[in-house]
Amino acid sequence: MTPWKVLLVDDEKEICADLQTRLTLLGYDVRIGHTMTEGEYLAKHHPVDIAILDMMLPDGDGLQLYQKVKRQHPDVFTIIITGNASLESTIQALNHGVDAFLLKPFPVEALDATLLQATTSLKLKMENRRLQQENTRTRQFYEDLLNSTSEAIFVVDLDFQIQYCNASAERFLNANQADLLNQPLQNYILDGYKVLHHLYHQLMLDKKVGGYPATLLAGEEQKIEVNVSADFLYGREGRTEGLIIAMENTAYQNELLNQLFRKQQLLTISNLASAIAHEIRNPINILSGRIQLLHNELQGKKYQKTFTILQRQVERISDIVTQLSKFNMNREDTVPESLALVDFFEKFLDSTQAEFPNLTIEFNSSHDARQALVDANRYRLEEV
Repeated sequence: MTPWKVLLVDDEKEICADLQTRLTLLGYDVRIGHTMTEGEYLAKHHPVDIAILDMMLPDGDGLQLYQKVKRQHPDVFTIIITGNASLESTIQALNHGVDAFLLKPFPVEALDATLLQATTSLKLKMENRRLQQENTRTRQFYEDLLNSTSEAIFVVDLDFQIQYCNASAERFLNANQADLLNQPLQNYILDGYKVLHHLYHQLMLDKKVGGYPATLLAGEEQKIEVNVSADFLYGREGRTEGLIIAMENTAYQNELLNQLFRKQQLLTISNLASAIAHEIRNPINILSGRIQLLHNELQGKKYQKTFTILQRQVERISDIVTQLSKFNMNREDTVPESLALVDFFEKFLDSTQAEFPNLTIEFNSSHDARQALVDANRYRLEEV
């Protein structure tokens, strides 16, 4: 671990030398000043963990210097040393926030004990800061997670007062989180009191609450039909502290279900079309071959017209079969999917190259571009 940084300021050079020897022996990194001006300069240009300051300095006092050091280094542990301590000066120093007070001459044991107190305090501050940063990161992660969902999520207390809501809830209600906090959630639901109490009692009966229909009042007479899910929010001791309520816009749910159903229908039709095309193509090929053989055997003019009609009909059926085989989910109402764009273009260009061997095609992409995904209709892209 990096040595603790000590700022030592005392106008008595012998005391500074003795303290520096002891502090260095204990593993501290010491910088020495003999005036308030020197101490202020050192604090401004160097890190300081522990400040040992004489109360009386040639150009000021230790309390003034302490306040300046504290502004530069808010977590500094400060020890005031003096040879003329009084009860009043001690109280004054402690009231200013000084951490420790030593009366000259002080024994080595007193200094060591005070330094141990200083390092313990600094370690606790560092750990506390680390935990706060970790807590902030964790909180931000879960807030981002909650804000990424399309569901409106509310956390309410047992009086149904809103304690938290995510970004979707703000959009649903056309209001900012600050305006929604501590507001009764029932005010934003049609028959809200009845709905929320029903959810609460269902949960009390240990029943699962999900897909409960309700109407959200979004202001300006705007209403949103939602499906509500709920569960109890438990505290650390297992006590029920409130409810977590999620609301999904039924219009979005219905649209998603319709898209999935439509995609399945089109897939079924596509498979059926391919099967029909396969079943028809073989007989047509056989029929076309037999017509050609008959045409070669029967060379009279009176058969020419008949063969022409038969051949035309066979070609017409062949065109229909070709169209059936090309039928695919290339309609505008298909559901988009996530595509790796570079992979799609490479496969498409390979097929194009096979169809046009004399055509030279070059396609280059970066590593990052290969990771790119887009929501698109594969079959519509192939058409273009």
